[in-house]
Parts: sequence; C-alpha cells; structure tokens
Amino acid sequence: MVPLVITLDPSSAYAAGDTLSVALDGAVIAPGIDLHPGGGDFPGMEIVTAPVGYGAHTVTVTTRDALGNESEPIPTVINVDTGPRPPSALRFASQVDDGPIAFAFAASPDAPAGITGYELFRAASLGAIDFDTPCGTAAANATTITEDDDDRAVTDGTMVYAVRAVNAGDFHDEADPAVNVEVELASGEVQLPPPKRVKLWAAVPIAGGKVLIQAYINNVGVTTPVAELRIYLDEDEPVYTAPHATEAVPTSGAFTHTFVVDPAFPNATVVGIGLRAASADGVEESNSDFVTVTVDSAPPADFEGVTVEPQA
Repeated sequence: MVPLVITLDPSSAYAAGDTLSVALDGAVIAPGIDLHPGGGDFPGMEIVTAPVGYGAHTVTVTTRDALGNESEPIPTVINVDTGPRPPSALRFASQVDDGPIAFAFAASPDAPAGITGYELFRAASLGAIDFDTPCGTAAANATTITEDDDDRAVTDGTMVYAVRAVNAGDFHDEADPAVNVEVELASGEVQLPPPKRVKLWAAVPIAGGKVLIQAYINNVGVTTPVAELRIYLDEDEPVYTAPHATEAVPTSGAFTHTFVVDPAFPNATVVGIGLRAASADGVEESNSDFVTVTVDSAPPADFEGVTVEPQA
C-alpha cells in the first residue's frame, strides 16, 4: 500500500467564504479548506492520504461559496500498482510437539485473482523480522500457512510471526502493522500483538485550527480488541501524560479523523501529535511514534488544477 499525494493548485481567484473539500473514493478526507485565507489568494497545498491499495482510486474536488452553492465535483482517477490489500486475523492454528507451526488467517480482499500467494515471516521480535526471507509460503486461494521447518532462533519463549500477500508484479502489502501475532512456543498460545496496534501516517492542518490525522488500525482477529484511541500532543513532540482527546475506534484499516488543536498554541507553532490504542480495561500500548504539524501555517494561493500520484 502507498499514500497518495494530492496537489491543489487553483487556476482562479476565490472570494471570502469560498471553501474546498477533497474526497478519496467517495469519503471526504479534507473538508472546508479556506480558499481566501486572510483576504488573500490560496497559495496551494499538498495533502498526503492514508495508504491505498492496488487498483483505481478517485479523488474528487468540490468548491462551495458562503451561501452553500457547490461547484460540479471534479474527479481525478489514478491507478496504483502497489501491493494487494493485506490478509487479516492471523492466528495460531496448530502445532505437533515442537514441530512447524500452522497459522490461519482471513484472505486478502484481492485473493485469489489479484494475488499470487502469501508469505510467512518470523523473528524473536517484530523489529527483527527480515521481510526478504520468508519462512513459509501458501497459494493464492489459501487461508492457512505453515512454517517450512522448525529451525527457529529459539525453541522456547516467544516468537513474532507476520503474513503478507504478494501479487504478480512482486508487489506486497505491509505485514506490519496489519497482521502479526506473538506465539508462546512452549504452549502455542497466541499473545497480544506488540505495540503499534495503531499507526499514525500523517497530519494535515485545516482551517479553523483543526488538524486531520491519517492512520491505520489493526482491530480484527486480535486477542484484546482496541476500545478507544488516545490523541496526545505538545509543542515539538507529544507528552504521554494526559490525552488531548479520546475517540471511538473506527473499523479496522485505514481511517482519517479531524480534531481541534489546543488554542493555547499560537499561530505557526510546530506541534507533535501521537496516537495510541487502549483496551477496554484501560491498558494503553507503548507506541511512541509521532508526526508533526504547524498550527495554522500559511494556508494554501491561486491554483491551476489537481494532480495525484503515489508518494515516492
């Protein structure tokens, strides 16, 4: 999967109250962009989307005036030749004695026609997985996958396993964070996946002191489902003491969310934003990845059109 970069470069001047909204595949990802910021021209801007999968995607741009009159939506279609959509719900299936472990999973939505098969990976920790060296493979119509052998780095303790789908162009989905599990080798018990149940991709400033975040959550086939998302922020980088906001959990997969940044941050302040998942009993992951955004940065002047391309 790969994010798209949407470039907005208007060809006309706009009046006070004119706004622009951007939709990706029918879902609005950037509403209410001010086209006459501070009484001046809109200087243009780039929007980085959440990662999208293989195939055709449509970006639609609509303008609206202060009275609510809307322009004809202008669609732009792009074909993305990247990895197929990932499988989900990877889970321990069986193991005889200390032999190879078999796993079950829910097939990629692009299977079987859009993929050539699946690859299994393992390591003592998620960060140590070598995604160039699979330890097992399965056919495109499979929903189970087994290690080729039991020659693991450890015979007792915990190993992390991940599975991904591959297509004919040898493009593949991201196995992290979509489908990975920990297995206690002595018992075959599946453990709660390591941190990064939610991955924050990008943050985009929007008019009115708002920020649009783009993220991915894995909440399918896991031992302890995510119950809420917690947003942390502070100047330069987030401080993980009290969350700035808590939000309901969206459907598993890529999602966007808009919230208002604390007005205590003055214009042009660089704010670090972090996103963590928490279970129903309040246990929070230790994921400390974050992105930065400049609050109310000089908003976007005249543009000549919309271009969309996969992020390099």
